Amino acid sequence: MRWLVRFLIALILLVVVIGGVLGFVVNRWMYGPIPQHDGEITVDGLNGTVTILRDDWGVPHIYASSSHDLFFAQGYTQAQDRWWQMEFFRAIGRGELQELTGRNPSVMGQDVFIRTVGWLQSARHDLEEMDTQTQAYVQAFADGVNAYISSRPASELAFEYNILGVTGVTIPIEPWLPEDTLVWTKVMAWDLGGNWDAELFLSDLLGELDEEMVADYDPEWPFGLKPTIIQPEDLPGEGETFSDQVMNWNGITGLDAQIVSNIAPGANFVFGEGEGIGSNDWVVNGDKSATGLPLLADDP
Repeated sequence: MRWLVRFLIALILLVVVIGGVLGFVVNRWMYGPIPQHDGEITVDGLNGTVTILRDDWGVPHIYASSSHDLFFAQGYTQAQDRWWQMEFFRAIGRGELQELTGRNPSVMGQDVFIRTVGWLQSARHDLEEMDTQTQAYVQAFADGVNAYISSRPASELAFEYNILGVTGVTIPIEPWLPEDTLVWTKVMAWDLGGNWDAELFLSDLLGELDEEMVADYDPEWPFGLKPTIIQPEDLPGEGETFSDQVMNWNGITGLDAQIVSNIAPGANFVFGEGEGIGSNDWVVNGDKSATGLPLLADDP
């Protein structure tokens, strides 16, 4: 009987030890990436003292004595709060998603599409065309990002690195470059201009039908939808709300659909399929609000 008691005690101790070890590991995995939001931090690269105050919603409010330090701190705090998102978005913009997931045929088409289109090259070109001051701001932001990600191991930057490590994928933390900041603007430009597949279809259609027949098939607005468009003559100042150039077929006829269709499946992986890409902004005059101030809202 004594051996049974000893066995049960040993078993309980073993379970406690294993539970403690697992609890410690899970705690490190889950809470290790949580950044420091209180106290003081000494960071190389700043020219002066920067104060970052977070409100009740966790939004950082940055106060600095120079533009360089302001953008540096913005990069630092953004990396604190969103590093894995930045890492993931950078991989998409560069066409390097397989480097995060490991060799995965399901995402290879996306990487091929993005590298063929050349978002990264376009971002580098934009950087070269910027004035010196803007380049300095973009560089300061990148320096702030790097100051944060270089201060921690991968396991304390994002929980996702730990998950990928279990699957056998080890990702080296690469420095954040100025073009990494700009490349996502290319992704968003393609996303919000997501009618390219429709234009390829219309190009094929215009090769078989005349413009009047194509216009009947593809009206300016979906049937039953009557959008509100302010006419130019109703505006208080000069300007136009829309252009007839948007409604013609220039730039659609003569497209080589075959060449583009070879890489098109990768785009569907990035942006999805179907209509309805975009979001809405809503502005209400202050005369209609309780505070007398205008209301601005946005929905995805």
